[in-house]
This record gives sequence, structure tokens and C-alpha cells, in this order.
Amino acid sequence: MAVRIDGLQKDISKDDSASRLPPEEELLCAFEEVLNKMDLPPDKMRILRSYDLNKKWELVCDQARRRMYAVADPSVYLEKLAVYLDRRASKKRKKLLGDETSTKILKHIEISLRTNSIDWVRMFLNDQNNGLGMLIDYLTQLQEDGNWGSACNDLNQDGPSSSGAFPYSHTSQTHTSAVLNPGDNDHFSDEKITGGLFRRTISVTKKNSRNYGDRDDDIHVCVSCLRAIMNNKYGFNMVFNNPQAIYCIARSILHQSLRIKALALELLAAICLVNGGHDLIINAFNRFRSEYKETYRFQLLFSYFIKPPEFNVDFMASCMQFFNIVVHSTESMNYRSYLQYELTLLGLDDYLEVLRNTECEQLQTHVNAYLDNKIDVHFLLDETDKKVELEAENNRLIDELSKIKERLQVVEADYIARLAQLDRRLKELNAEKENF
Repeated sequence: MAVRIDGLQKDISKDDSASRLPPEEELLCAFEEVLNKMDLPPDKMRILRSYDLNKKWELVCDQARRRMYAVADPSVYLEKLAVYLDRRASKKRKKLLGDETSTKILKHIEISLRTNSIDWVRMFLNDQNNGLGMLIDYLTQLQEDGNWGSACNDLNQDGPSSSGAFPYSHTSQTHTSAVLNPGDNDHFSDEKITGGLFRRTISVTKKNSRNYGDRDDDIHVCVSCLRAIMNNKYGFNMVFNNPQAIYCIARSILHQSLRIKALALELLAAICLVNGGHDLIINAFNRFRSEYKETYRFQLLFSYFIKPPEFNVDFMASCMQFFNIVVHSTESMNYRSYLQYELTLLGLDDYLEVLRNTECEQLQTHVNAYLDNKIDVHFLLDETDKKVELEAENNRLIDELSKIKERLQVVEADYIARLAQLDRRLKELNAEKENF
């Protein structure tokens, strides 16, 4: 007999420990209902289906408990977020906020997107609420306030790095110091990378009321909201079809937190792997290059990669994974070579020679993957030259073989003629012998 989650709520409330499992058939039916509501990608659904019965029952119970409590409608949070979007909002509208800061409201949204059912997420994203649009508008407003990231305009004064260096002593998988050689990559100096990127200007501070949270914290939570939205197929498709959302994620690499940089790169990599996503990512970084006056595409991202404020394996691995996917996920070999050479100009090849000896297994995996997939143009040219030589030698041998065959045919014809002549002579001799 099938059982619905609604029918389990009463039993769960009586026995909060949820230690008593229902019959297996009922449990599996309830579990499948939970999976359908979660709208997860097939790979994640396979992982959940591989759980044992106890874990499946825990998931069912957790979902049922959530449904027993009242869940705030998405419009409740979005109405408050709209106040922050409109800085000329009336005092009456601002009273809606109470003591809640923008960061707190965004955290409520992020938790709801991550923990509520797919029905709630769909309601948040529908045309009426336009939750994604409001999040992107607010994130755009945050990123454009006070010329956020304007200091990187100085990057276009120098050319790309001809070599990268990252001499570090790996004592921990999570943290260690990283220092560039003082003579290398002067155009990626600390002042040019970080000066003024992440500070609220005085004018912006004056604009903000006491309800505004820290801008970097708000950007952090907004990106986390996008991750929660992209965690199901419906939400992922909406972000995928929103170029401004993708650009906001790309622009989040300017955030001072290496964790947020890593998260942004992971989301961009996920988009890049979907059919048509590669062009979307390239377009976003073309726009980034234009807006932040980069001399070379990916220049600012690469500067963070070779000289982070501290060694963070997750950020380094996310960077390397992103470079690998951007270069090698396109089918065109010519395009791959072009993208690969862009990174070569920035100094990636030399830098990877240093990183490939790192003790961080996670980072080394991505470094080796890039090097294994790398197109060695010089090797291909050498192979092409060898191929031309071999083809010429092959043609010469074919011609020689053809001439030998012709001579063989002449010899064979002469042999047949001589054999016929000898046969006739033998018959003549036999006839003479009989007559004799």
C-alpha cells in the first residue's frame, strides 16, 4: 500500500526520533515522492537512491517535518527586498523591514531556497514574484555601487605575464603562505589588484540606512542564493537563460573572499558544461574585459590565481577546473588552441610547471587534467612534417612497386610465351619420334 508524506506527518510528530521504519514498499513510495518534489539532476538522484533504508527514511521524515511548520510565502521576503532596491522608498514601506538587515533577509531567502520544496522554489521564480529578477537586480546594484572593482582598470597598463611563480612550502592542505618572486608580474601588484575593490565608499555609506548590511556579505549571500536556485533543473534553466545573472556571477570573482570566488567559478563551470553554455561564459568574460578595461581576457582572474592573499586549495582547484573546462569543453580544435594560447600569454604554462609538484591532491588532479588535455601545437607541427615525409616516401614506394609489377608482368608474359614455345617444340619432337 503506497503512503504519502502527508500521511506520515502525524506518526512522525508522535515519534520524533523516527526510529520505527514503515514497511519497505511504503517507505520507498514516500521516498520517491520526496525525490520528485526535489527536482534534482539525475546524478544526484542516483546518489540518493543508493542510500540504505534508514537514510531514506531520515530524508522522508525531514521533509515531512518541514511541511508541518508554516513556510513564509516568497512574496514576504521579496517585498522587503524590493525596499532595498528602491532607495527612494517611503518611510511606510521601510517600516516593513523592522530590525531586519538586507543580509538577514537574503539569508532567509537562501535558506528557504535550499531547504524548502521545489514547489516553493517555483513559486519564488514564477512571473508574479520574479524572485530571480529581483535577486539579480539587487546583486547588480551592489556590484555597481561605489565603482566596485574599478581599481582593476590599471591592469591594462602592462602586458601579460611571461612567467608565473608560486613558490610555497605546503604545510597544510587548507592554508599556507604564498609569495610571488618580487621581480615577476609587476602589473599584478597588490595595489592594482585590491586597491579599493572591496571597500564601501563614504558616499555609498551615507546613502545606506541602518538596515543595509555589509555589501560584501550581501553579495556573498546573493551568490549562495543563485547556487541554491541552480541546484534543481528548473532553477538552473532560468539562470542559464539570463545573461545578466551569468554576468553577475562572473563579476563576483572580484569579491574579497576566496570562498566566494571559488563558488562563482564552480557555478560558471557548471553552466559552461551545458550545451550552449560555453558561449554564454565567453560572452560574460568579454563583457567583463570591456567593463574593467582588461588588456587580456581572464587577466584579473589569473592575477588572483597566481597571487591570492593566502593559499586556499578550494579556490586554486576551482580556478584550475574553470580554466580546464573553458579551454577543453569546446569541440573545435582551433578554438581550443586559441583559448589555450590566451592563457599561455598570461603565463599559465610556466605556472603549471610549479603547481604540478604540489602536494595538494585536489589541485594536482585539475593541473594534470589540463596538461593531459593540452594541445601541443609544436608536437602537432612536427607530426605534420613527419606525416608529409612519410606520405612522400609512401608515394615513392608505391611508384617503385608499380614499376616492379610492370616488369614482373613483362617477365611473366615472356615466361608464358617461352613455355608455349617449348610446349609446341615438345609436341613436334614427340610427333617425329612416333613417325620414326
